[in-house]
Formats: sequence, C-alpha cells, structure tokens
Amino acid sequence: MARKKYDIAVIGAGLNGLIITHSLAKAGKKVILVESADRLGGVFQEHNMKLGKLPDFFSNQKYFSEAAENFSRWCSRLFGEETAFVKVNPSTKTFDSGKFKDFIGFGDKAPVFVDELTAYTNTEKLQMQTSFSSITQSYIQELEALENVDILTNSILTAFHPLEGQIDLIEVNDGKKIEADEYVFTGSLFSLDSLSEEVEVLTKSQKQSLAKANSFTAVHLEFVHPGNELPIEEDFVLSAAKEKSQACYGQYSLADNFSGAQAEAYQMSTWLSFVESNLTNDMETTGNLVREMKRQVKRAFPEAIDNAVFERVVVTPDSHCTNKVKVKDLKSTNFPNFYILSKELDESDGIMGRVKTAVDFLDEKDISLSSFSAVEDVDIVDKAVDKNENTHSPEL
Repeated sequence: MARKKYDIAVIGAGLNGLIITHSLAKAGKKVILVESADRLGGVFQEHNMKLGKLPDFFSNQKYFSEAAENFSRWCSRLFGEETAFVKVNPSTKTFDSGKFKDFIGFGDKAPVFVDELTAYTNTEKLQMQTSFSSITQSYIQELEALENVDILTNSILTAFHPLEGQIDLIEVNDGKKIEADEYVFTGSLFSLDSLSEEVEVLTKSQKQSLAKANSFTAVHLEFVHPGNELPIEEDFVLSAAKEKSQACYGQYSLADNFSGAQAEAYQMSTWLSFVESNLTNDMETTGNLVREMKRQVKRAFPEAIDNAVFERVVVTPDSHCTNKVKVKDLKSTNFPNFYILSKELDESDGIMGRVKTAVDFLDEKDISLSSFSAVEDVDIVDKAVDKNENTHSPEL
C-alpha cells in the first residue's frame, strides 16, 4: 500500500505546534502532528481531580513592555476576546530570620539560573482571564475532528532520511516512516542536535552557537490548600538562609477552576526552580531540589504545606535558555524544507516566545492565523484526591 504523503509534518504538539497545525489545516493543508508524549498539549495541560481542574502554571507568567501588547493582540486573534489580559502588580517578598521582607535580590549568592528566576519577579505582569490549558484543550478537540489532520502520539523522532538536498522522510520510534513536502520541528534544539549526528540538519554555525547556550529545566512544585487565607496579592522568592543556589519562586492563587462552593474552600500554589538541562535525568539532583523547595516553602508557610490535600511535581526539560541560538530565517538549516521553531531560537522565554515563533512561521508561509471555535469544557473526572503525583512534562 502506498505511503500517505502530507503537505506538512509538525513535530511537537506543544502550544505553538497546535497553533501551527490548526492554522495550516484550516487553510486546507494536509497535516500530520507528531508528539512524543502520550497526549497533546505539552506543559499546557489540566489535571482533572475530584475538586475540579488544576490549571497549568504558565497561565500566570509575566510579559513585559511593547512585546506584551503584541502578544495580547496575537492572543485575541488566536483565542478570542475572552482571553483578554488584566494588569496586576504584586509585590515580591522573601522569608528571612523568621519574617517576610521585600525581596531586593540575591546579592553575591545568586543561583546560576538567577536571570530565569528573577524574570518572574517584575512588579507588573499581564494575567490571562482564560488558562492556556483550557485553550489547548479547545485546539485539541478541533484538531481531532478535522479530516485533513492525522495525529500520532507516543512517537519519538529517531531518524532523518534525506534525498537530493531535502528531508524526504522522517522516522519515529516504532519504525513508522512519515513523508511530507515540508517539516516543522518545534522541540528542543538540544534533542535535535543529538539526533542528527548521522544527518547534519543544523549548520556548523548553529551547532557552535548551541554549544554556547545555557539551557535549564524547570521544576514546578504545586499544591492545593484548604481555606482561602493565603496571600494572593504577593509573589515570593524563597531560599535557604546560607545557601541560595536552590532558590524558588512561588505564588498563591484562588481555586477559580473548582466548582461551586469548593472554589471558595481551596487555594492553589505553585513553586518554581531550575536545574541545568544536562542534569534533567539525574533523579538524585531533581529529587534533592524538590525536597529543598518543600523545606523552603514549609519554613515560610508551615501549616499550608502540612494541610495540603494535593501535591504534584512537574518537570519541563529545556524550558529556558540563555545565549539564544541565532538564525537568519526559519529555514536556515542544511535542508530547505526543514523548519526549526525551537524555544532556543525564541526572542523571549515562555509563552510569549512560543506564540511569536508560531506567528512568524505562519506569516512567512502566508497562512492566516486561525482561531478555534468555542467548545465546552471536558467533563471533570470524579476521582479521589491524589496526595502525590509526579509528571514528566513534554516540550513547551
């Protein structure tokens, strides 16, 4: 039987992969979306629990200056007016000598990821009224209903098959070969570089630039707390009194996604720290970091941690990168039909960089940004509250 051929294969089903696939499909392209995890959405996934939906942390990120206005405009075009932002100005506190104080910096004991962490402590931030996880679910539901979109999960890119200066086929872990006119890679450049030893996808200058990049893996520690008295008007940077190399950033929020009276009976908190990307798979290093984060949070908020009814750890490999890799255009690899839209190329970290890269690609392809239709939320799964859950998250 003849192999099915696609117009474009999109590798990676994080937010920008979903945006690109949806817009291409709405423009009439035949698209296949290839994801290494068992479900789509990357880090933008909701956790269904008995109380309601625990949203993704990234919906509360900060955006700055003129770029924030562009980002807000793109989101309105992509996701609808209901995703409007509001400006909030939380103060940032730290806990030292048994009391809370204004956070003014780390001084001479800053962690190696100081830039990544302090980016979250800007006094002004834009906050979406709709979580990115619910937006992601809307994209997924629409893509699953489109006849010109095929979706592969649990499919890890393992090989390239070039022909006459182009990428002819790609291969995934079960031996399946995928053929398309063009390929869009949205995963980490570090994984692409290690994969392409036999077939040099990246140029020599890109490899040299990548070698100088500093990549970090985000580690999130999330809780659901009973009550509604924890401070939501402030952000926190916590660290050990003498050793600040394992500092974490955190915030409390209302349980808006919980149903009925439960929304008033619970709060959520999320705490963020980093490990260097080359240590991502070192379980001892990651485990020690999580334990240190819990110690820091418990030192500042002992009852909140002791009484927590839900806890999870989310690890996001290669989530942040300094010394970005420079490219002249999105096709400046060794193969003109292979686009790289990796986060290491984004002009800024996080959601804003991911969305801008997707928008730039669609503009270059002269494809209109396509917004999804309004869809109802998926049903909440009625199951017991899980006190501990560990999640190894796929690409952003």
